[in-house]
Amino acid sequence: MNCFVRTALICCLFLANTSSVNAQNEKSDKRDFTVTVTSATDRSNAIVRSPIKLGDNPPTKFMLTDQSGNLVTAQVSTLSASDLTKPGYSGANHEIHFVVPEIKSGKPIVYAAMSDNSKSAADAFTWHDDGSAEAQLQFGGKPVIKYMYQPLDESTKEKRAETYKPYHLVYRPDGKSLMTKPHGGLFPHHRGLYYGFNRISYDGKQADVWHCKDGACQTHEKRIEQTAGLNFGRDLNAIHWRGKSGDVFVTELRETTCRRIGDALVIDFHSTLRNNLDKPIEFRGDPQHAGAQFRASQDLPDHTKHLTYYVRPDGPGKPGEFRNWSAKKGEKEINKQHINLDYNALVMHLPKDPKSAEGKLTEAETDRFTVCYLNSPKNPKPSRFSERDYGRFGCYFEYDLAPKSAFSVNYRYYIVPGGLSKSEIDKLSADYSDPVNVVIK
Repeated sequence: MNCFVRTALICCLFLANTSSVNAQNEKSDKRDFTVTVTSATDRSNAIVRSPIKLGDNPPTKFMLTDQSGNLVTAQVSTLSASDLTKPGYSGANHEIHFVVPEIKSGKPIVYAAMSDNSKSAADAFTWHDDGSAEAQLQFGGKPVIKYMYQPLDESTKEKRAETYKPYHLVYRPDGKSLMTKPHGGLFPHHRGLYYGFNRISYDGKQADVWHCKDGACQTHEKRIEQTAGLNFGRDLNAIHWRGKSGDVFVTELRETTCRRIGDALVIDFHSTLRNNLDKPIEFRGDPQHAGAQFRASQDLPDHTKHLTYYVRPDGPGKPGEFRNWSAKKGEKEINKQHINLDYNALVMHLPKDPKSAEGKLTEAETDRFTVCYLNSPKNPKPSRFSERDYGRFGCYFEYDLAPKSAFSVNYRYYIVPGGLSKSEIDKLSADYSDPVNVVIK
């Protein structure tokens, strides 16, 4: 899609209220340039994303060479929906993405960029979309995520339950099987990566787009863009939030960006909700049924929930135990403090062979994974967190959205094989909250 047509389309749908980025860009039509990266802390595998002004039809990738002759590959894309209105992005028509293997505090790395027209390597992202119901992102031929967007089917109660909201499924980092749950199983309204609120008030009406009761639902409207390359894959979708009579009160722009960094899968989730009405909308809910949430595979409640534990900023919990924010009288003090966390992390166990798994499994019969849920400091507050031993966790907030206005949220899911320590997750959270500084000349 032409960059200017795409930008116009998105801006007509949304007026995002996003914050500034720590990046600068000198306008230039040149295709060869320098990129200077600095950091206030030592980092490994620092994710870099920066706006850039390039000529028409630029190369999709560049080779970057640092002062020591080390090479990294940078992928070029159109602007992310989450960045279109950020200061520093005006005049930019593309983004450049790459990963810095190592950077020391206060020691800038200067990369010289040269366009690279060679064919993409076998280990690259590709989209496989049937055009009507689901789109799978693959890396090196193995599935990474899948966007489930089949049209709402109200022919039967069962079909409606299966199709009343779009969502993303996540595969294990090795791509062998799903690590999140689709429709069905325990609490069928829990599905993969999903976002919604169960208590919405608008124009004197109520809507629950979490359980999608009383006719309320979310409907996929348009696949705006799919991006794939060596460094990341991204999809951008327009979704309507509807009340019981089918009226559209909110238009959502939902974007996921996926990267592979070693054995890790990194998913950046962005959503912008725009009020289509001339009256305000109130978003309410509870910790279990609102916000952005992750729902692990049905294998957890069936086989491994006794092995599930969470790592929080105050340290790891015990297997099988979980917390839920609550303001109820007499509630445990530890639950009341389950609020405004920088992160929460699920350590989960999945069967080595899901097809033959039966009953309660031992740790030796499973593979362990850590799912880090990183909460952007710019997200609405207070953010109230919730956990379950069967692997549903996330946070929600309350928000009053003025007429014809919008608000955005951003979360990062950092998924790795094995169990991460608190100090390792602290580092991932700090790097997400305070990205490196980038200057392009």
